[in-house]
Parts: sequence; C-alpha cells; structure tokens
Amino acid sequence: MLALAHHKKRHVMAITSRSVLAVVFAITALANIITVMKEFPWNSMVVTEPLIDLGGPAWEQDGLIITGVLLLLIARALIRGKRQAWWLSVGLLTFSLTSAFVSKSDSSTILLALGQLILLLILAPFFPTRSDTRASVQGYTALMFGIGCIAAHIAVSQLWHMAGGQGAFVLRNGILYLLHLLAFLILGYGVVKILHPVRSTRPRIGQEYARVYEAVHRYGSLATTHFALGRDKSYFWSETGRTVIAYRVVQGVALVLGDPIGPQEEQASVLLAFLAFCRRQDWPIALYQASVQMQHICQEGRLHAYKIGEEALIDMASFTLQGKRGAPVRHAVARARRAGLSACCWQGEALPHEVFAGMQRISAAWLDARKIQAQMGFSMGRFPADWSPELLTVVAFNPQGEVEAFLTWTPLYAGNGWALDAIRRGNETTPGTMELLIAHAIEWAQARGYTQMSLGLAPLAGLGGEALATTCNSTEWEKQVLPSPFLERSAAFLHRRGIVLGTYRSLYTFKAKFQPTWEARYLIISEGQALPRILLALARAHGSGWCSLLQEACRTVFPINKTMKSVARLLHPGWPTMV
Repeated sequence: MLALAHHKKRHVMAITSRSVLAVVFAITALANIITVMKEFPWNSMVVTEPLIDLGGPAWEQDGLIITGVLLLLIARALIRGKRQAWWLSVGLLTFSLTSAFVSKSDSSTILLALGQLILLLILAPFFPTRSDTRASVQGYTALMFGIGCIAAHIAVSQLWHMAGGQGAFVLRNGILYLLHLLAFLILGYGVVKILHPVRSTRPRIGQEYARVYEAVHRYGSLATTHFALGRDKSYFWSETGRTVIAYRVVQGVALVLGDPIGPQEEQASVLLAFLAFCRRQDWPIALYQASVQMQHICQEGRLHAYKIGEEALIDMASFTLQGKRGAPVRHAVARARRAGLSACCWQGEALPHEVFAGMQRISAAWLDARKIQAQMGFSMGRFPADWSPELLTVVAFNPQGEVEAFLTWTPLYAGNGWALDAIRRGNETTPGTMELLIAHAIEWAQARGYTQMSLGLAPLAGLGGEALATTCNSTEWEKQVLPSPFLERSAAFLHRRGIVLGTYRSLYTFKAKFQPTWEARYLIISEGQALPRILLALARAHGSGWCSLLQEACRTVFPINKTMKSVARLLHPGWPTMV
C-alpha cells in the first residue's frame, strides 16, 4: 500500500512538470491564434482571401491557426507523457530556432524558443509513454506527404507565375486550393496518428496458459476467476512469477477482470507495476468486479473506486431449506416438482448428445425471445462456444424428458465452490424451475464437500447507502468503506426507477431468497476523467454499447404497453406508421 502511495506521489510530480511545459506550448499556440484573429478578421481571412489569393498572405495566416491547433494537440499529449509528442516538440522548436536565426528575428523570440527547447531536454525522462508503432509510422509518412503538399503549393505558385499563366486563373486557384487543403488535412491526420495509444497487447505465449492455469487453481477464488483463462485475455506477471493480472485492451483501455491472482502480499506490488506498464502504453486501466480488499489497497494509491453492485455468496454450512428462512425456495422447488420436473447434474464428463442438443434449442429460443444478437463474454461464458466438461451443468427435464431449462457453474478453484454463469430457460418454463436448479446444484455441491456457491453479481445493488436485506451479512472490510460518492448515489437513484439497468432490479430479490452473504464489488479506475471512455470499453467488451443502454432507458422512461397501443389504434388507425 505504501508503495502505491509513493508511486502516486511520483506520478503527480511527473504530471506537474509535464503540465508546466504543456502550458507554455498552449500559451504560445493560443497567442499566435489570437494575434492572427485580431489582425485579420475571420470573415475576410478564412472565407474570402483563400478563395481569391491562395498564394498570398492568407497561406501564412490560416497556416498559423492550423499550426496553433496542432500545437494544442501536442500540448495535451505532453501532459500524458507521450514520447512522440516530445519528439515532435523538439523538432518544431529546432525548426523554429533555425528559422529565427536565418531570418534574424527578434532576440526575444529566439530566447523563448531556446528556453522551451532546453526545458524539453531537461524533462526528457518524464516522457516514457509509448505510441502505437504502426500508427506512428503512418503518422510520420503522412507528415512527409503534408510537407510535400506545402512544397508542391510553393512550386506550383512560383512556376505558374514565371510561366505567366494569366488565362487559366480559375485552374491555378483550384490546384492551389486543393494543395492548400490537403496539406492541412494530412498534417493534422499525421499528428493524430503519431500520438495514437498502443493498440495491441503482448501475444500470449504457448506455455503461458499452463502457468496461468496453475495460478488460478492455487489462488483464484472470485466468481470471475475462471474467465481469466479465456482466449481474449492477455497476462501481466509479477517479478516473482507467482501473481498474474488477466486483462484485455478495448478501445485503448486496459480492462482487468477481478483482482490480481496470486499471494495477498504481492497484490499491491503487481498492481503498481501494471499501472506503470499501462501508462507507458497510454492506456487508462479499469479493474472490473474488484473485491473490497482490492478497493482498500487502491485507496492507498488514490485510485478511483466506484461500487457497481453486490455479489451473492452462499455459505454451504448455513444454507437450509427448512423453517422460515428456507420457505421461499422450498415452496418454489415443491411447485416445480409437483409439475413433474426433475434435475440432473454433470461435471467432468461429456453431456449426452440429446441433452446437449436440447440445451442448444433452449438457448437459441432464449436469445431469440430477447432479440440478443451476440452473447456478452469477457466476464461470463457464451453457450455453447465456451462450454466444457470442467463446468458444473444442471439441467431441468419436463415429464416428457425434454430439456426445459439449464444452468452452468464455473469453478471457484481456491474458493472451493462454484459460481453461477449461464442461465437459460424456455419461453413457457414452469414456475419454480430456476429455484429447483439452484437448490439441486447446492445439494450436489454439499454432498461433495464444497463450502461456497456464488450466485454472481446483482448490478447496482446496495449503492447510495441502500439498505440490504436482513439475511445479508457485512464483512469487516465493508464496514470500513467510505460513504458513497455522488456518482454512485445518482446511479442508485436511476436504477431504482428502472432507467439504468432496470431489467436487473428483480435479480437482487431473486438471489436474496437463497440466504446469501453479500459482498460489494467495485470498478476501480486509474483516471477519473476517463470514466466515460472506460464505461464504453466495458460495454464493448460485453458485446454491447451506448445505443443499447439508451434504448433500454428510453423504453423505461417512455413505456408503451398493450393498453396504450390499443387506445392509440382506436384513436388513430394509422398509429403503427406514425410512431
């Protein structure tokens, strides 16, 4: 924890130094833009002059504006410690000094450029952040083409003037205008590409999977641990090679699944090393479904933590279907059994062909009924692509022996239990079927000595000081958690009204019937200003996006039920085409 705090102080010092330099560049850029705008009004400079005389002073005027904008982009990248921004700045200042000496400019201009160059060279160690290699090559190639367009503009203007081509005035201006526009567009594209974050991650080595599998089996205990073995994950190892971080880069964000997997004493140090690694790659990081313990470790490093929900954990020793506590589940199970349903478990063996075919049929119908084009992935399995005999599979059969619903559970490994993953049921499933499947899985696990079952995350449950059910217990870690920030309270407010993740509101109530202990889960991020970008990356990783979230919110805010549709049709026969 102390190492994280020390790292944070060093990072703040580097940010401060880089910010001073970036501010100097930004002031220079803004001063140039403001000076040009004051001396040459916008309407005459940008609209009239370029169309009339592209070879005259207008090139210098709007050229200064475009250069100022590019300098602002470079200044922003300097704050992030981009090495390529540092090189661009050194190149620009060197060119500026050379031009100033050749043209014998004012001594104050030369001293300002020289001071900036010296400051850049002194602060060189504070710019370790990499850019994407392929994008940088494309960017520098674009810069060369941009410079070529400028040279071609000058050459065409001079040659045309020497040739005395007065009769082709429109053609001359058209060519010069095209070169003028291309130069600025290509230069801007080049700078953006040069400053692009690293896209790709380190490829997974063939024998690395065995190392990850060993670490997962020895130390993994969270419900998300099984998915650290997914083909979409990359890995970052501690110096000892005992602790691993499973992550995936989506839209320039490093998404970490759960906590680092390894000994508790290495958690802070490997997270510190991973933060440094991601900063060099220009990736903000996010730990998704991190534990309360990890949240406390990150508090010392002053990272930003947001509670995203509660995970339901069933203690096998205290779970019961007897008495008042077990009545809700017991009655639901009895109802399903009276309807003739039965359940069966498979683990460590291949499923019978007819059973697997029935599961595929149920899954396809379930996805089709919900208009789901692609399953989520990242922190959950996609049936049947991710199914394996290692999973615990529980299937419900109707009296005719057909598959009516099924569940899959992933191993908790060191947690000595199972975590609920895929849930599929038919469109007309008998009431109590899901309770039957979960209760049967718990009974199967109890008989084999497992100690814990996880029902997974209840999204946005327990946010904003919301009281939990009386069956829920609080851990000692959770009692030390700081009050909910405004963002969490706002999310809780919208969730209770069904606007944000409204379809998950009943999930908490359903899971509470199984007498779980609730543990908070967090989204921990390295940069507060990157939160919108991180949320979008998470949505993309789970096969969703902003559009689907907005559609769900609109359906909640503006509901149209069957009665309203019927009334609308009576009042307006053309209603379906009007909406």
